[in-house]
Amino acid sequence: MQNLKDYYIKSLQDGRNVWLYGQKVDVTTDKHFAGTLSTISNLFTLFDDPIRRDSIGYVSPKTKEFVHTAFLVPNSYNELLMRRTAFETWSYATDGVMSRLSDYARSRLTGWYVSRYFYKKFDAQFPDKITSYYEKARDNHLFLSVVQRDPQINRSTESILNAKNLGLLRVTKETSDGIYLNGAKMVGTASPYSNDLLIYPLAKLTDTQKDLAHFLIVAANSPGLHMVCREPFANANSSTVDSPLSSQYDEMDALLIFDNVFVPWERVLLYEGVAKLINIQK
Repeated sequence: MQNLKDYYIKSLQDGRNVWLYGQKVDVTTDKHFAGTLSTISNLFTLFDDPIRRDSIGYVSPKTKEFVHTAFLVPNSYNELLMRRTAFETWSYATDGVMSRLSDYARSRLTGWYVSRYFYKKFDAQFPDKITSYYEKARDNHLFLSVVQRDPQINRSTESILNAKNLGLLRVTKETSDGIYLNGAKMVGTASPYSNDLLIYPLAKLTDTQKDLAHFLIVAANSPGLHMVCREPFANANSSTVDSPLSSQYDEMDALLIFDNVFVPWERVLLYEGVAKLINIQK
């Protein structure tokens, strides 16, 4: 594989809709994102170092190339230590202030993969879907984020039952190829730097809210998906001398707005499954 730093940066030049101060921006060239993008992309250079890559990676059984240890399914005490070492290495490299470096999201994905046959009772296709995506994410070094939170709303019972008017993320159309989403999610930490987003509801749903009960993998460059970023901690002129933390470690949070976003069935892990999600949350 080519230089992973360049590979990662180029993967973000995919037509994604990222908004800052009311303007659409390119995260790979906009100065407000430059410091953090440099921090994240430099972590990928560890894979190019024959000595240091052992501290964060292991050999993929499929490609025979080094991949991040967050994807490792531990079968021994030593493999648990390998995972800890990988997380420590990235943490030390970012002075311990970046907690959304994808290792947590990759670990959740790995956990779902390990538990794939448990989830089979909720959806017979879950094992095949999660295995296929897990291997793709692992072997292509995908940077992932988890998005769960709903926009702040009127929490009265009558209001919550009307998801359409509240802007909650919901399924609005189903076809033979997949589903369409409308609504919003927050707080999408590190979403502008991510390749894919793992999305599922955090709130406890009722039986009448099946259009909100989805467990999905959404591409960050999906047409109709807009990432509206908060004001950055760093400005375009921030330096590592005057602003050593904000200039390098601003993970960035975003409100995700879904305007008729299409998700193919292979990325729909659970659909209209209120009871399924409740069991999973337990």
